Amino acid sequence: MDSLNLWRKRNEEDDLLMLNNWSKECLAPSSNVEHHTSILTGDVYVQEILQGHKERCKREFRMEPYIFQALVDRLREKSLLCNSKRTTVEEQLAMFMYTLAHNASNNDVQERFQHYAEMVSRYFSKVLKAVNRLVREYIEPPSTLASPVIQNTQNFFPYFKEGSASNARILQRSIEQGFEVPRGKYYLIDAGYANTQNFIVSYRGVRYHLQEQGRAQTRPDNYKKLFNLRHVSLRNHVERIIGILKMRFPILKVATFHPIDSQTDIVVAGCMLHNFIRIHNGTDAVEDFDNEAEETIVPNGDESYGEDVDTMNSERTAGARKRDEIAMQMWNDYCSYRRA
Repeated sequence: MDSLNLWRKRNEEDDLLMLNNWSKECLAPSSNVEHHTSILTGDVYVQEILQGHKERCKREFRMEPYIFQALVDRLREKSLLCNSKRTTVEEQLAMFMYTLAHNASNNDVQERFQHYAEMVSRYFSKVLKAVNRLVREYIEPPSTLASPVIQNTQNFFPYFKEGSASNARILQRSIEQGFEVPRGKYYLIDAGYANTQNFIVSYRGVRYHLQEQGRAQTRPDNYKKLFNLRHVSLRNHVERIIGILKMRFPILKVATFHPIDSQTDIVVAGCMLHNFIRIHNGTDAVEDFDNEAEETIVPNGDESYGEDVDTMNSERTAGARKRDEIAMQMWNDYCSYRRA
């Protein structure tokens, strides 16, 4: 009896093993089946876009066809990119631009251009490096001179200059690593910072709605309101520019799967590409961006600042005095202009 049971058990195990092997063979995809078999190859897709309506090119690659070709020509001229056995410079750049324009994953680009993951990743890195080699040509280094846009605007000049930063601790870290504010200059900054001589925020508790002020045609009635009005007005110009950049390249809105060093390079590349497009008279990716509501409540730097950077805390008194001097000069000039 024991021998019979043992024989049956072995037969059942053999049957299960055969069934398991059969299911693996039937359900698993064959390694001999091509993965990317679309008739619309990457090269054909790129040529279709470049030779089609310009709005398609703007939607897919964020620039008009003639600008895309100008960038291809520049990359070839500088020997930064060249055709390979499997791709043209046009397709390499198209994969890169498609990624930036749609925050596309590697899988998305594989499907769209019919290439394998390794190839997509390799050419993204290659084009990113090539584009960043053009940065010095299309991004001007900071200057101590005021921009003509600001210099020729009475509301801003000579009170405000260009500048940017993001967080009090990051800013302090930058200063410790050698970041310098040009002598006699200062940065106009947002909430989250201490008000110092070099970094000026708006007045505490004084709020202003740009859209409301425009509708009612009201005027500021003291130096703090005037200062905050111009503070938020100038900051809105800067934020609108950054907003247009992010709308053009949504990859800049979020953290991505790319290595952190590549994420930094992507930001720089996005700025360079934006400038390249504007230099070649390209239109903004989102035409209705300027039509968005401009109603803004001035955030308060003093109130929002967490007092967590000691070196900045020690400069707040001097910063308040500096801000008052600027605001009073601005107010006196404003009153003189109104009386004239």
